[in-house]
Amino acid sequence: GYFSLTNRDMTLPAMDSKEIMEHFNRLDNEEKVMVLGAVVCATVLVVYIARSLGSICGGLPSEQEALKQAMPVLNVHLSRFGNEKLGLCLRSEGSYATITGIGDGDLVDNWNQIQTYPEQQLRNGDRIIAVTSGGKTCRDGRLMAARLKESGDVTLTVAVSRTLEEVERCWQRMTGMITLQDLVLEEVAELGPPEVSSAGPALDKVALEVLKVGPRLAEWNQNCLYKGLCCTQRLEVGDRVISIGGSTNVRKGLRLPSPTVSLVRWQPIGTSCCKNFEVQIERMGPEDRMGMVICPHPLALGPAIVLQIVPDGAVARWNASSNTPILPGDCIVSVNGMTAYSKLQKELTSTSLHLSLQRWELVGSISTAPFPGPTTLTGCPQPKQPLSAAQPSPKEAAAPAQPRRPCLRQPLFWLLLGVLLLLPSVPSLASTPSDWWEEQKATLRMLVTMPSTLPIDSQGALALPLLVLGWLLLMFFMWCEVSMLNSRHKKTLVPQPVVAFLSSTCFGYGWLFLGNWAGVPS
Repeated sequence: GYFSLTNRDMTLPAMDSKEIMEHFNRLDNEEKVMVLGAVVCATVLVVYIARSLGSICGGLPSEQEALKQAMPVLNVHLSRFGNEKLGLCLRSEGSYATITGIGDGDLVDNWNQIQTYPEQQLRNGDRIIAVTSGGKTCRDGRLMAARLKESGDVTLTVAVSRTLEEVERCWQRMTGMITLQDLVLEEVAELGPPEVSSAGPALDKVALEVLKVGPRLAEWNQNCLYKGLCCTQRLEVGDRVISIGGSTNVRKGLRLPSPTVSLVRWQPIGTSCCKNFEVQIERMGPEDRMGMVICPHPLALGPAIVLQIVPDGAVARWNASSNTPILPGDCIVSVNGMTAYSKLQKELTSTSLHLSLQRWELVGSISTAPFPGPTTLTGCPQPKQPLSAAQPSPKEAAAPAQPRRPCLRQPLFWLLLGVLLLLPSVPSLASTPSDWWEEQKATLRMLVTMPSTLPIDSQGALALPLLVLGWLLLMFFMWCEVSMLNSRHKKTLVPQPVVAFLSSTCFGYGWLFLGNWAGVPS
């Protein structure tokens, strides 16, 4: 090997903090920079591991809870003439301000009086997430009160606090699940922070809305409309992405191929209508599969949602000979009278099936697709093996196969790296706390003095691998920065600093070893 350490080498005299600082001050500038860089890198690494473990342990609500918390946003435009008062009492809470009181006879109260629906009036508890005045937008709750005191017109962006029943009195809320076959969400749509909806500060930080539809997604939407699919099978501007692959941290699932996306959309009442229909399917025997992939409805508006229709199954045969085909996005209300999802799955194995379904369609829209015939979307290949609706579990149906992310992006990689860094201290864990601390200080002294005590030949052998590793880490860092220029919502500070510090540490030690080996004085 390059060098070897014996037990005698490890038994270094213990040092107190004063001796460590004196030894540190005797180091040259290059070694000081490398030591400080290693300490900062270890600190950032520990923070990142803690944050990753916090998100893994379920810091975000479930899919169903996120859907219930998502509410539409009100844009309240108020015209002021002179010194008119808004009549708002606010409590600043970080990135927003909560309404705690509304004055009688002031501008906000007058605005409330002219609203058609009481649910659209501002109330105590509503959160102001943005204030626009004079062409400038403020999203800091601590500064909103001062901005509201300025003269001139003002527009308030308000996240309402309403029950589900109140929301549905004045808005039509559409929820559904869509499997974007052969598409990657970040490649076919431009997404950004929520603008027309809110679900609280925690979810809004990781949630995304569709800001712009790309050509491929526009073609997908047009095909869905032409084939007469449920309107929730289209991903449109303003839709809030609740989850991807079952995870409410949607920013981590943007690169998944063929993702299963849960969405919510608010629109004026009467925009869409619900079509109820029933079908009777007879299977030819136990070996005759249904050929339908389903999963539970995320908001429990029905037991199940149809995600995919597979050729050569009983459902595909029904679609070929019926004017009421079963299509992706349809909500299964019951099967043979059973409405619970577990019982519904068992009934789907029966020979004779009576299904009650629902489909949401735009009012006035007419499907131009010839109903007799299987429903097939352009560019959406079907699986080779026909699947039975009773085969896939809810998790398998809702979560498509996820590709492996680069190892440097996975929290597991950083966790393992942290464990490897702590391995030198594992044998001493059985010692008393005082002995353990003395051993750690001795280890720190060894790490500080080790580079200068290595044999010259070992330094020469280590120089090139360290420089190559530093170069590779630098290229990875630059690639990540360039790839995130057009996707600001994906830009993260961690683990980029970790990569930068690792790269600088490798370069520092590499040039130091190379200079010592070449005889260049440091």
